[in-house]
Amino acid sequence: IIHANLVNQAKDLDISLNLYINQILASAIENNRLESSIMNKLGEICGKIDFHHYEVTRQLRFQTENIKTGFTWAAEYSSPYMKIA
Repeated sequence: IIHANLVNQAKDLDISLNLYINQILASAIENNRLESSIMNKLGEICGKIDFHHYEVTRQLRFQTENIKTGFTWAAEYSSPYMKIA
């Protein structure tokens, strides 16, 4: 049944069955490559969001702890990733 369907689809496209199957396989490989690339980028974005959340939480904790003494986080807070002028 699968072979017959592929033959009919190739006929509809007016190409050989061999060429049609090659196109299907090439498309599947490209889709897999793109999916892998997208997943890698999503992983990078998730890492950056996690780091941002960590830094914001750290800043808020510092500010909350020091606001009672009159200091602001901008004056006293230091991060290895952020230089405050």
